[in-house]
Amino acid sequence: MFDFLKAFVSPRRNTAPRIKALAGPKYRVVQGPDETQRERGIAERTGEDGVLDAYARGRLLDLTRNAVRNSSTMAAILRTMDLQVVGTKGGKAIFAFDDAHASASRALLDRFSQWTRNADFFDGLPFNLLLKILLKSALVGGDCVIVYDAGLIEDSGRLVLFESDEIGNTTPEAIAAHYGKGAVQSQGKVYSPNGRWIGTVVSRACRGETTFDPSKCYFLRRNPDEGKLDSLWLQPSNVWRPAQGRGVTPASPAIGTILDLEDLCGFELAAAKKNAQTFSWITSDREEEEAPQPPSAFGPGVDIGNMSDMELEALAAEEAQPAEQVVSLNHARSAGVVTEALPPGYKPELVDTKHPNERLQDFVRWLAGRSSAVFGLSEQFATLMPTGSDFRAQQLLTQPAFAEAQKWLEGICDWVLYRFVRREVRRGELLESDLPANWLRHVSWSWPSLDELDENAHQTAFGSKLRNLTGTLREELGTDWKERLVQYKAELEYCRQNGIPHPALETVCGAERSEGGKLDENTTTRE
Repeated sequence: MFDFLKAFVSPRRNTAPRIKALAGPKYRVVQGPDETQRERGIAERTGEDGVLDAYARGRLLDLTRNAVRNSSTMAAILRTMDLQVVGTKGGKAIFAFDDAHASASRALLDRFSQWTRNADFFDGLPFNLLLKILLKSALVGGDCVIVYDAGLIEDSGRLVLFESDEIGNTTPEAIAAHYGKGAVQSQGKVYSPNGRWIGTVVSRACRGETTFDPSKCYFLRRNPDEGKLDSLWLQPSNVWRPAQGRGVTPASPAIGTILDLEDLCGFELAAAKKNAQTFSWITSDREEEEAPQPPSAFGPGVDIGNMSDMELEALAAEEAQPAEQVVSLNHARSAGVVTEALPPGYKPELVDTKHPNERLQDFVRWLAGRSSAVFGLSEQFATLMPTGSDFRAQQLLTQPAFAEAQKWLEGICDWVLYRFVRREVRRGELLESDLPANWLRHVSWSWPSLDELDENAHQTAFGSKLRNLTGTLREELGTDWKERLVQYKAELEYCRQNGIPHPALETVCGAERSEGGKLDENTTTRE
């Protein structure tokens, strides 16, 4: 039985030498510009960690980060994910405890809100910004590690984020010492002899090294039988295969296109700049000939032996005169100015400007759309230039990508809040008995949503849904719908006490209606 398990889990380990690019499956972008021909299907002998080994993973990460730094397309894609997934209110906790636990809800909300202002261990970043960094780290690197510091460093109760290249292998001796005999490591993740994930090695001081120095590493352990909430750290990963250890950036199929797009735009811009500099070209219909040489008093055929002193002085004076100036065609060609006179046989020809190419914008948008599609985004969200009347359809196609990312972050937020509560209870700042049973189920998180293009039509349609019981206030108002209704009630009461008409109780024509929705008999429409 053990041999069977060993044979099953061994392909996922990266223990064999690196396979050459042409000998098996590969990520094309890390192979170089010559790998452009269609690949043949080849039977795999390894898992995904073997296809993208440590060397190829590092190169893919370098290419992706370079695209983030220098590609406007890649930067726009990540910026869009940043704004639409997290925005300014993403990661705000909303507690829906019953009335019996209202005081506990307020106390927990106050303490957690204070904590979110300084959630990061190293730089004191707020929780909202840390979620944006976490999202982009996973999208660029494929995975990362987030630790709730409850003793790893200082028991600060803050979050520590490790990027993809801060996860790596260390010495076999260190693995055996921290995880037990028989433990196997693969690109920073540690597995039991039966192939179960039991830990990860991270280091902020050994980034990019082949083997991490054990004295500079954190050896994170996990119990594979425990749930996510019980762990003091998480390793969110973008995986797409069973038994895949390390995540892969979703941008891997598009990085080559993104880099080619930047080259294309750069070449086109250079050509346009050259066109703007050049006024005309000098053309000639005569054969190239040598320029005439001025006569020399000491040239061949000149006999100076029989000349008098006066004749020699005359020749010397003639020699001292400036020679006929020859037009420099190279200078005239590159100067970009009007030439008033040209030698016989030469004529100016105006430059026919063909740059920027009039078809370039459509081609660039097409390439940008191909690149953004791997993130689940339509091209409008990559270029931030909506076109045509189908933008609403583009929104509907893209919305699931934002919702999926928000759901992914929501699981991390649940974990963070759970670890925060456990630490506060341990320190005596909160009483667990004050919290309702299964209190985490009564917590939701606020996230941004796409604005409606036609708000009036949307409100009319949603009103019909409410009346027909096909929609809910939560769907329209968000997870904080109860808070908004409480605020609405307070506003109505304030207006009533001060004799101020509330806009919600006015019809379009200005008549005032009661809170039940009927027109008040004692009111009239406004002039």
